[in-house]
Amino acid sequence: MTSGTGAGGGPPRPAPAPVPTVTALSSLPSDASAWLLPRVRAALHALDDDEVTPVIRRLRAAPTSRLAGGRVRRELDELLAEGGPPWRALVDRIRAEDTVPDAVARLLAGPADEATSTRDPQAAPDRGGRQDRSGGHDPSSGQDPAAAARERAEARARDRLREVRAERDELRRQLTGAAARAAASERDAARTDAELAAAHDRIAELERALASAGEERDRAVDRERRRRDGEIARLEAAVTDLRRAEEERAQDRRRQAERARVARDEASRQIAGHRSAPVEPGPSRLVPGRPSRLPPDVHRGTTEEAALLLHAGRLVLVDGYNVTKQHQGDLDLEGQRAWLVRILAALAARRRVRPTAVFDGQQAGGSRPAMGGREVGVVFTPAGVTADDELVLAVEATDEPVVVVTDDRELAGRVAASGADVIGTRAFLGVAR
Repeated sequence: MTSGTGAGGGPPRPAPAPVPTVTALSSLPSDASAWLLPRVRAALHALDDDEVTPVIRRLRAAPTSRLAGGRVRRELDELLAEGGPPWRALVDRIRAEDTVPDAVARLLAGPADEATSTRDPQAAPDRGGRQDRSGGHDPSSGQDPAAAARERAEARARDRLREVRAERDELRRQLTGAAARAAASERDAARTDAELAAAHDRIAELERALASAGEERDRAVDRERRRRDGEIARLEAAVTDLRRAEEERAQDRRRQAERARVARDEASRQIAGHRSAPVEPGPSRLVPGRPSRLPPDVHRGTTEEAALLLHAGRLVLVDGYNVTKQHQGDLDLEGQRAWLVRILAALAARRRVRPTAVFDGQQAGGSRPAMGGREVGVVFTPAGVTADDELVLAVEATDEPVVVVTDDRELAGRVAASGADVIGTRAFLGVAR
């Protein structure tokens, strides 16, 4: 599809194809459109990178079936109707074809008036769109020039009729869409009016609720004030009760201190009496060693065993609170310690043993008892050390025979493993009192 030769006798240059309208592109027959679409796709992919726009990139990615109709086809027609690189690339591909559909050839030829103004009126196009350049009637065509002109005029009229019908259909679609949008706008306006009325009602309701909430708040503040006043009165009564209870506890402590003083005085009198009549030890029936070996007729855990083990000079270690809490648990801790020291002092005076009471330091509740003097040792364990651990360490620290007084089975097993003699609290008190 070429026209003429160059001015300098060179190869012929193709005449520039007029840019079609969107209507002309969309009015192509289906067979011509089906022939044209693959070449449109090839032309889009042949463009240089600097000529590719976002629209071209999107149309490249669309399948051929999407390019055939609908919104994508409309977008493609608008792109070609701009007359830019996509249209020029498509024209080059069409002109390279040997056979072109008539509708596509007419599309490249442009509007009818332009065609007739640039061509010889007496020349009729041949099958390939070429005309006789001799300036007269082509005898081989067998057709009168006037009839050919009429046919061309009729073809142009049919093309124009298709364009007008397409424009009419487009206007109808636009009118239908505008009517639908107008109806939707009316519905939206009615809905907006209803929502506005509902909003006004809601505002009025909220205002009423706000007023009611203010009244309820005032009532709640009054209730809370009365509740707070009642709570303050109850707390003041509770403080009064606590002060009264503390005063009663102070009186109890004073009474206990008085009882402890009386007990110490009694202990002192008993110690003085026991010292006046010491028990003279007879010959021991024990076999020396660690632990001591009892005679065959003496049984473990008996008072007789305790009497044999508590002989003159024997080191006696007493698990203090283990004894006192079992036999004097009604006394406070200071009273318990005073009672035990009194017992040990009497025992030391009568049997000349060397007793030491070991108490947990965290349960001391006071200072070391004053009675007992040099005859009774009193030990309070330091922080983090229990009386059991202190007794085990004392047994392991000496090689002489030693007696441990306790009912704690675990402690008894530990000191027995280190060679100590163990007697229970009841057997011990049976001898000591």
